[in-house]
Amino acid sequence: MNPSDSWEVEWLVAVLAPWTISPHPNFRDSELTGAAALALVTEMRNGGEGGGIKLEKGALSDWQYLLVASARNSLRTDTQTASVTELLKLSETHEVTPGARAAATLFGSVALCELERHSEAVDALVATLESLGASTGNPADYSASQRLIISALYMQLSARLTECCRFGDARERIAETLQWLPTQKDSSLQEFAVSRGISWGSSTVQRDLVRSVGSHALSLKSYLEQFGGHTWVRVVRGRSSWVDMRMHLRSADRDEIVLRDAFENRIEADSNTQHFGRITADDAGYRSLILAELSGHLGFMRGEREKLGKVLILEHDDNAARVREALRLLRQGRATKALQAAITWIRAQGPSVSLVDEALIVTKRVSAAGWCTEQDLLILEGASEFLSPEQKDNAISAALIFAETPQIQHQMSWSSWERLWKTVSKLVPGSSRHNEIASLAYRYIEKQDSLSQPISNTLARLVYSLDWAEVRSDVSHQWSNLAETTNRVFETSVLLDAIDETVRGVVRPIPSDLGLERAAHLADHGLSDQYGEEPVTALASYLGVQLREEIESASTGVMSLGGYQTSNIAVAFVLRFPSDQLWGDIVQHLLDSKVDARLKNLAVERLAENVTRIPSKVAEQLRAGIDSLMASERDSDVFAQSDLAIFGEAVRLSAALRATPKSVLLETVLRLATAGVKDRIQAAKTIPFSISESDVTWGHALLLQLSHDQDPSVRAAAGHALVSSLAVSSELIDTVYLRIISLMKGDGIKVPLGVLHAIQRNSPSLSTELAPLVDQIRVLASDGNHLIQRAANFCLEMLSNPELDS
Repeated sequence: MNPSDSWEVEWLVAVLAPWTISPHPNFRDSELTGAAALALVTEMRNGGEGGGIKLEKGALSDWQYLLVASARNSLRTDTQTASVTELLKLSETHEVTPGARAAATLFGSVALCELERHSEAVDALVATLESLGASTGNPADYSASQRLIISALYMQLSARLTECCRFGDARERIAETLQWLPTQKDSSLQEFAVSRGISWGSSTVQRDLVRSVGSHALSLKSYLEQFGGHTWVRVVRGRSSWVDMRMHLRSADRDEIVLRDAFENRIEADSNTQHFGRITADDAGYRSLILAELSGHLGFMRGEREKLGKVLILEHDDNAARVREALRLLRQGRATKALQAAITWIRAQGPSVSLVDEALIVTKRVSAAGWCTEQDLLILEGASEFLSPEQKDNAISAALIFAETPQIQHQMSWSSWERLWKTVSKLVPGSSRHNEIASLAYRYIEKQDSLSQPISNTLARLVYSLDWAEVRSDVSHQWSNLAETTNRVFETSVLLDAIDETVRGVVRPIPSDLGLERAAHLADHGLSDQYGEEPVTALASYLGVQLREEIESASTGVMSLGGYQTSNIAVAFVLRFPSDQLWGDIVQHLLDSKVDARLKNLAVERLAENVTRIPSKVAEQLRAGIDSLMASERDSDVFAQSDLAIFGEAVRLSAALRATPKSVLLETVLRLATAGVKDRIQAAKTIPFSISESDVTWGHALLLQLSHDQDPSVRAAAGHALVSSLAVSSELIDTVYLRIISLMKGDGIKVPLGVLHAIQRNSPSLSTELAPLVDQIRVLASDGNHLIQRAANFCLEMLSNPELDS
C-alpha cells in the first residue's frame, strides 16, 4: 500500500459521520456517489423513505454497488450471514480503495459480533490494518486522512478485543489508536464533496472525527485502567465532538418516540386518530445503534444495546424472535440488572423458546471462543429449567469457562465466583455432571482461607442441588471431612448444615440459644420427645418479649426492617405449640395500629391461610379489632408495588374471619383489583375468602378478569385463587375450568406453577372438584419443563393419595 495514494476517506466518513456526506432531504442531488449511497445505508435511509434515494446499480461501479448493497443487507437478519462474506471479500480486494475497504471491514465487524463471531471480527480488522501498512508503517509517512482511517480501525479493534475479554491486547491497540490519530492542526486532509445540508467543508468534518475517535480512545483506555490511572480525569473534563452530539440526537429520537407512543396510547387512546408511515421506536433504536456500533465507542455501543433491548421487550414481548433479540442486546450491552429482570419476566410467562435459543447460542459461542461473561451465565441460569440433559451438560461446560476467562481486574472476585456457582447449581439437576461439579466445588472451598456468607449460602444451594448418589464415594468422603473439621461460624453455618443433611445424613441440630432462628426451626420441624416442654415454654416467652419490644419501639417512632419477621415466626410457632400467653402477645402486636404493616403482613397472611386453626377466643378478638389492624401504619413503603393505602393481607384475614360487611369487603376488593400489581395480587388472593355458596358468581367473574392480567404474577395469583374457588359452584363454573386449564397450558413457569401449587394445597379437600383437571396435569407431568414436571407429578401423587400432606 502506497501511503501517497488517495485513500478516499469519504468512505470512512460515510460510516462514522454519514449526515455530512449523505444527500439532504431538502436538497436533491443530481448524482449519487458510492460514499453518499453508503451514508444513506448508515442512516438507514436507503429504502427511499425519509428523503432517501433508492439504490440503482447503474449509478455505481460494480464494487461500489456490491459494497453498498452488502452493507445494507448486513443490517437484516435474513441476509446478514451472506452479506458478511461479501463485505470481508471486499475488505481484501485491492481494487477497492482503502477508505472503502475500511468501511466494508467496519460494517462486517458489526455484523460478525451480532452473529456471535467476535474472533472473526477481530481477525478481519487486523487483516485490513496489516494490508494498509499499519503494523509496520510509520505514522509520519501517512497523510492526516490516511491516519484517520487507520486510527478508526484501531478504535473498532480495541472495542472488539475488550468485548472478547482480551484486555491486554485491547490496551495495546488503544495505544496504537492514539499513536496513529492525526492532530487537529494537521493540514494534510483529503478534500471531498460534502452534503448540501451542512455549511462546513470536508476538513472540518475530518477534524470533528479526529476529536471523536480521540475521545473514544481515552474513554476505553480509562475503562481498561479501572481507575488505576488518571485517564478518567481527561475523559471527565473533555468536550464532546459534534459527531458524538449527533449520535446522542439519534438516541434522543428513539426516546422521543417512546414518549410519544406512551402518551398517545394512554392520554389520546380515544381520539380516533390513526397514524401511518411513522418511524417506530425500535426502528429509531436500530438507527441509533448502528451509529454507536460503527463508532467504536464501547460505552455508546453498550448503552444503545441496552436501550434498544428494553424497547424491543416492551413493544414485542409476545414475539419470540424479537424477545430473543432483546436478550442478545441486553447481554451484549452488559446490562446486568435489566437482563435479570427480562429473564425473570420471560421465565414467568414466556416465550421460553427465546431463552432456550439464546442459551444455545451462548453455549456454542463460549465453547468455541473460550471466554464467558457474567451476562452469559445469567442466560444459562435463566434457561436451566427448559434445557434437556444434554443441553445442560454443554451449558455447564460453557459456564465453567467463566473461571478461565480473563477479568478486567486481573482476577476473579468473590462475587464472580458466587455468580458462577449460582449458575452451576441451577444447571446441575438433571445433568450427568454431579461428580465433576462436587469435586470442583470441593477444590474451590479447599483453596479459600475464608468464605463470606453470600458465597457460603450459594455453595449450600449447590450442595442441595447435587445428586449425591451420583457422586463417587471418595469425593463424598472429602465433603464429609470438610464438615467435620471446619469450625462452625456464622458465615459457614448454612453450608455446613447442608453438607450434614445431604452428605453425612446428620439431622441438623436445633440451635441451642433462645432466638428467632431456633423458634423458626421448631415451628417448621417440631420438637423431639427427648427435649421435653422446657424449650417451648422458654421460646414462647422469648417471642412474647420480642413482640412487646416492637410495640414499644413503634410507640416512639422507631422501626427496624430486615431478617426474620418476629410476628410471622410467632404465629407459626403458636400454631404448632399453642400458648394462651403468646396468642395474647400476638393479638396485642397485630392490633396496635402504630406497628407498621411491614412488621406483620406475613403473620396476618399466615393467619388467613390457617383461620380454622385459630382459637375461637383469639378469632373473636381479631374480629373486634380488625379496623385497628387494617389501619396499621405503612410509612415510606418505597419497595411496594401498591397504589393504595390498603393493608391487603388484613383485608384477606378480615374476609376469612367474616369480620367485614360484604358490601364493604366487595368495595375494597374492587379497589384492589384496579390498582397496582401488588394490590391486584392481594385482590385475587382475597376473593376465595370473600365468596359463599349464595354469592359466588361475582368472585368467579372478577378472578377470570384478573387471570387475563398483563402481569404474570397477577395471573398466577388469579389461577391459584380460581382453583381454591372450586369449592363453590356458580353459573361460570364451566368457564372457570376452561380458564384454569388454559393457564396450565401457558408458557413459562410462574402461571402454571401457581395453578399446580393450588391443586397441591387443595387436593385433600377438593379431590372431586379437581378431577376434571387431571388430564392436563398428566400432560404437564410428561411435557412440561423440569420444574413444572416435578410439580405436576406431585399433584398426581397427592390426588391419588388425598391424605398425603402437601
